[in-house]
Amino acid sequence: MNPLTAQIKDKCRELGADLVGIAGVDRWANAPVEHSPQGVMPGARTVVVCGIHFLDAPTELGQEADVRVPGPALSEMDASSSLEYLAYRLAKYLQGRGIAAIPIRQSGIWSYRPRPGADRGWIGDICSYYAAACAGLGEIGWNNLCITPEFGPRVRLVSILTDADLDPDPLYDGEPLCDRCMLCAQNCPTECFDREVKGMLQVRIEDKTFEFPNRNLWRCAIGENFQLDVCRHWPEPVTEESITQQVRLAANEHPEWIYGWKMGMCLKYCVPPQRRYFDSDYSKSPRRRRDERPDETPQGGQRALDALVDEARKLEIQYLAGAPAEVFSRAGIDLQAELPDARSAIVFGITFPQGCSLSSSREGRVDQLRLGRMIQRHGYSVIPHSTIDAAQAAALCGLPSFPDERGSGVEWRLLLTAMPWPQEAASVALTPEPAIPPVGDLTGTVKTLAREAGADLVGIASAERVKKLREALDAVYSGQDHYEVVDKGWPLKGLRNIWGGQAMPYNPEARQRDLTPKSLDDYLPGARSVIVVGVEHIHASVDDVGVEPGLKAGHYGAGVHGEALATLDHIMLRVARKLAEAGYRAVPTKDLFGLASRSYIGAPALTAGRFEAVAAGLGEIGESGLLLTPKYGARQRVSALITDAPLAQDALYADEDICRHCGNCARTCMVGALSGDGTVSVELEGKTLTWRAIDQVRCDCGCRYGLAPDCGVQLTGNTNAFELPEQITPEFICEAMRQADCIQRPGYATAVERCMTSCPAHLPRGG
Repeated sequence: MNPLTAQIKDKCRELGADLVGIAGVDRWANAPVEHSPQGVMPGARTVVVCGIHFLDAPTELGQEADVRVPGPALSEMDASSSLEYLAYRLAKYLQGRGIAAIPIRQSGIWSYRPRPGADRGWIGDICSYYAAACAGLGEIGWNNLCITPEFGPRVRLVSILTDADLDPDPLYDGEPLCDRCMLCAQNCPTECFDREVKGMLQVRIEDKTFEFPNRNLWRCAIGENFQLDVCRHWPEPVTEESITQQVRLAANEHPEWIYGWKMGMCLKYCVPPQRRYFDSDYSKSPRRRRDERPDETPQGGQRALDALVDEARKLEIQYLAGAPAEVFSRAGIDLQAELPDARSAIVFGITFPQGCSLSSSREGRVDQLRLGRMIQRHGYSVIPHSTIDAAQAAALCGLPSFPDERGSGVEWRLLLTAMPWPQEAASVALTPEPAIPPVGDLTGTVKTLAREAGADLVGIASAERVKKLREALDAVYSGQDHYEVVDKGWPLKGLRNIWGGQAMPYNPEARQRDLTPKSLDDYLPGARSVIVVGVEHIHASVDDVGVEPGLKAGHYGAGVHGEALATLDHIMLRVARKLAEAGYRAVPTKDLFGLASRSYIGAPALTAGRFEAVAAGLGEIGESGLLLTPKYGARQRVSALITDAPLAQDALYADEDICRHCGNCARTCMVGALSGDGTVSVELEGKTLTWRAIDQVRCDCGCRYGLAPDCGVQLTGNTNAFELPEQITPEFICEAMRQADCIQRPGYATAVERCMTSCPAHLPRGG
């Protein structure tokens, strides 16, 4: 194995992968080129595939009482969050080494309708199940899932495309992992293995062929994707039209039809024959025979606890405690009602300063799965999701109550496990890292903390400078007559769990929007400084969004509008926590002055944070109105922490113009929002910021509402193609939204901001 291959695999495992496999792109020789790695990234040579196991007990115990209610099976969502985290950070790691990489979205942004090379639709940028088979992690079973020898299909998978020349792993060549036991088909509540099946399909990888039924995937998706009642009678054929009709009826007349996400029974009942066994006292579905056996001696339990504590410290968890089942039983809580072999419950907490919860919920999901996997590696079953209140469990374990005297909060998470807790009820001391010093080089320490947490850019502006900038912006924006259209949604009561709202009809309403810039006092009276942090975009994803022949954009939306912002939240949470430990307050914002619009995915638009970034010395405003920085051009996201810490501010950017004044932004704008002759200017400490006047309503029709032809949402299968009138009215937008595509809706498609992707400011001059 060449050193780079070994280093990348080690990095994947460090980031949380249970399985790592590598495939050369030649293994897609029999695949439609549109859905091959080179269809997405023409320069791709290799695909790195990572899998995260989402634990056995939640899968075996999920949906036992009702196939529509996932219960502990929600731990699959923890694996999804973990994979997005892993893939993005691996791509950033590779990019930092000069290697181009594109992380493929784990789920969500894919095309549901037929596309060239995918006659039945339902295709992502590439299919990570097939990629896993190409990378030697397993084989494709009758249920069309990748079955691995270690975990069966109980893994979520993600792919990272790269131009690195890595050593491929051999294809899986062991005993067959699918023996066609047909438990998947026998237990499918939608009967999609039996009804509306059109023959067989094949996937060929080198000399291996995998065959499975050509099911109607709209029928398959009734519960898992569209989250409707799978126990209702569904007239045939199940189609996009019938799904849409049923969702409209649910929204208007029958909200009880909506159940939220459910796990596929084809996954629950699938265990490779080598590991399959039955225990009807535990679950209806087969169980997976694990390699690990628990050490039932007191020393074994202590070793498991020591490993758990070490993992909690690595994850920077602040509180960890546990208690045996008897402690909960005395409080009227039966742990074994949810986990039959439960012997204890373990609680951990992630603290956050007042008003600064940020990514604590997401990090809680990632951390609870990592801790759960650590427990299972010691042979003990564990479930991360139950009906037991985590805050109540924390109190029973003797942990402090929140908010505390400083107003800090905590994200409590609970694990039920067969692991014994060695004491009656006790917390474990997790020695925190030293707090930042209240005196000395506070500014340098804050910047170091931010960079260590993942920031590529860090700058600081004083409150006085930000106030001056606000005054200048107030003169430009206050009093402008502007409106926005929001989807009010539908009042649904009794929703049982996570619901994505796919196929839901729009319920639009136009509202006036006040463009008076926000002030620091709106966030934190007494603020003294603003810390602006930024992360560089993944260049290969920006360069290759929508390229032929694949015409894919899911990776762009996931990175630019998803993981970049999640990473900024992660950075700000860590800096804010350390500032709080040193006695300072900090309040986060993604758009300090509140002037930015939104993206189609729902995240703040790319203009968010630009002005405070200029005030912090990070760069300038280009003709496009986007922030430009000397190193990354337009290719970064920024967010800010407003704090009462006295920090030294950075000088304003004063070198040569970063903007090339090439006009690419205006020429490539899909809706002509930058085509006017006007400009906007503001002064700040002798520096003039000038950019093209933007028709914000027209821009929103493309990037926020996704209504216009060629605005990027079509790359993910969205059918919107409304011709924009010269004068766009609120009534036009509302009516267009009522007619808009509700399958590839926000969250399931992405617009592409050509003003950013076409900007050459990140390239060397003359390049």
